[in-house]
Amino acid sequence: MNCPNCEKPNEQSNSFCIYCGAPLNAEVTELPEAQIGELVSLIDLNDQVQVLRQQLSSIQNALERHGLTSGTVPIESSPRLRREHPAPEPRRTVPVPTFAAPGGPPAGPLARDAPDSDEPREPLRDRLPIDWELILGGNWLARIGILAVVVGMGFFLKLAFDNNWIGETGRVALGIATGLAFLGAGERWRARYPVYSQALVGGGVALTYLTIFAAYAIFGLIPMYPGVGLLALVSVASATLAIRHESMALAVIGILGAFIAPFVAGSLTDSYGQVNDIGPSFQLMAYIIVVDVSVLALSTFRNWRWFTTLALIGSLFTFGSWYLRYEGEISLLTAQGSLTIMFLIFAAATTMFHMIWRRTPHALDLTLMALNATAYFGISYALLWEDFRSWMGGFTILLALFYGGMAYLALIRTREQAHISFMALGIALIMLTVAVPVQLGGPWISVAWAAEAVVLLWLSYQLRMWQLRVYSGGVFIVFLMWLFAVDTVAALEADLTPLTNEYLPVYLVGIATTFMGAYLVRRYKSESFDREAPLFPALLVIGNAILAVAVPIQVDEVWIAVAWSVQAFALMSLSFRLKVVEMRWISMGVLAILFVRLLIFDTSINFTMWDAESGTWVSRRFTLFLNYRMLAFASGIAAFYGAAFMLHRLRGGLQSWEKKELFIALLVAANVLTLWILSAEVIAAVDSQIIDVSGRTAEHVTSLSLSLLWAVYASLILVAGIVWRWRHVRLAGLGLLAIPVLKLFLVDSFALEQGYRVAAFLSLGGILLAGGFLYQRFSGAIREFLFEHNESGLHTNTN
Repeated sequence: MNCPNCEKPNEQSNSFCIYCGAPLNAEVTELPEAQIGELVSLIDLNDQVQVLRQQLSSIQNALERHGLTSGTVPIESSPRLRREHPAPEPRRTVPVPTFAAPGGPPAGPLARDAPDSDEPREPLRDRLPIDWELILGGNWLARIGILAVVVGMGFFLKLAFDNNWIGETGRVALGIATGLAFLGAGERWRARYPVYSQALVGGGVALTYLTIFAAYAIFGLIPMYPGVGLLALVSVASATLAIRHESMALAVIGILGAFIAPFVAGSLTDSYGQVNDIGPSFQLMAYIIVVDVSVLALSTFRNWRWFTTLALIGSLFTFGSWYLRYEGEISLLTAQGSLTIMFLIFAAATTMFHMIWRRTPHALDLTLMALNATAYFGISYALLWEDFRSWMGGFTILLALFYGGMAYLALIRTREQAHISFMALGIALIMLTVAVPVQLGGPWISVAWAAEAVVLLWLSYQLRMWQLRVYSGGVFIVFLMWLFAVDTVAALEADLTPLTNEYLPVYLVGIATTFMGAYLVRRYKSESFDREAPLFPALLVIGNAILAVAVPIQVDEVWIAVAWSVQAFALMSLSFRLKVVEMRWISMGVLAILFVRLLIFDTSINFTMWDAESGTWVSRRFTLFLNYRMLAFASGIAAFYGAAFMLHRLRGGLQSWEKKELFIALLVAANVLTLWILSAEVIAAVDSQIIDVSGRTAEHVTSLSLSLLWAVYASLILVAGIVWRWRHVRLAGLGLLAIPVLKLFLVDSFALEQGYRVAAFLSLGGILLAGGFLYQRFSGAIREFLFEHNESGLHTNTN
């Protein structure tokens, strides 16, 4: 039988064709002969289209490799060719023969060797070597040569003017004739030599710019305003020719020639004089503005980034040269007004194309936006700072509002591609941030930045723009650096009145905005990224750090410890109430700082005061237990005991180390502070002569008093442990009791006088006897202490 695919004969017993592999014994769907012919024609047409596409891609790659891409514009990238096409009609379904293999599923349609349009192909430029000889010789020789001709023509006009070789009218006529000749030759050879013709047309445009500028600004043959009008016509023609040739090279040559013209014509040299009633400075700037308008017109229809880049750089360089040359002759209004016009032109030139045609901007496009804003901002500050210092903050805010409006317009125009909107918004936010230190002074800078950071954070959640959160974080970091490095240092160096000074609002606003930021992060947790999870505890830590730093600045001496005690206790309480474990960690940190301060700084509080009348330090009246030092320690001790109480009372949701180790640490710290301040009070009482002793007797009284104090305190701890059946407390009491016992036998036996020695031994002996009686009385607790080994909690109750 014959194969239904290749129609070659096969054995009757074969299941597949031995020539093409197609299945035999196929069940062929019957189709009319006309439909089969139509199907074959469609497949052949598809093959031809794929081949043409491949050939077109190869041609475009070859042109690009030889620098001829400007003559070929893809349909999808040209606004001029962009048309709205009606939706295609549904394609008519054509029945296709299928072949069923014995015992298997139907096979696919007839296989043909058509190119696969989805298969990636290696670009032709990657497979062929770059012909540098053709690129340099065929392309760049003509472009460089035409620039040389333009420059040479400018020097010739200047030289002819200086030596009066040719009449002024003849010089202008020669320049116009040469420019028109270049334009005509370029149009004549446009089809045959496209790259060469582009160079000629660009040179013709540049020569025309140069000649008209010389006619009204150097020779004075025509008034300024008609000259500017002619320049505007040249600008329109230049943009039209560039679009007609689809050549960025033509546009670049023309713009380079336009910006070179004032330099080679001598308008920026000292030999250039005034030839009409209008000053030379204004003539030159009018020329530059007209050229920039042509840049705007062309950039609206073609996104030739390097053309716009060269135009922006040329404009800024020419403006700088113009201002340095005529600084003493031009007014500030003229300079700033010209700069503002240039800024607005390029603000539009870098965005209009993308907003009109809804195209995604390149990184270079966004860079040009930032460069234009930065240049305008910097140059304006240099011009206005000396005379308008007090208004510069408002100027910066206006600039921020301008870019904010641009961001809004770009967003409503191209909502799907919001790159320009985000870039403009970023510039606006930067300007707004810079305006704060420019307009304000002192601590109000930090206040404004803190408020800006929290507002941006709130807006980021309302507008669902994570980019605003990133910028908010940047502003907040700047605020923190300024607060700690500038405001805090200035506050420490200043002689401030507690709680009534200009730095108090800074810290209050900083604390409030930081906690507000933590609240926003926690509230909108579901709308944040996973990597933003550490923001909440970080903001809590920062807010409490600001509070901890503000305390010693706003209050002094013992009130610092009191404030930190209140802060630590409040944090511990809120951690349980709000179920925020991070606040408990911060509370522990504040308590640690408080512990160190009490032992190192507040213990040595000097009970003296400055007497302004006598000009000397005089002693304060010391009152035992009723003094400022006792107030500081009492507040700290209360904070430690309060934190320990909350850990013990609300231990249900705590970790094991918090229930045991942390609780014990807090109790130990509280008792250390208690015993420490009691010992300090005893020593201060003897030194202040409340007890009428002196010399050697005072030392004995102090030593004896400390021994008795420690023994009594240890006994109280021991009694508490026995009564409440707390094993760890009993252990601590016994350990503390060992200290005065050892002191009695090793130190007091030899250091004290006879009478004090007797009193020490008798007193301590009585305390020990009382302790022994308690242990005998509560023998059950003693046995528990001696024989209990397995404990599961902080303390164990006896039965």
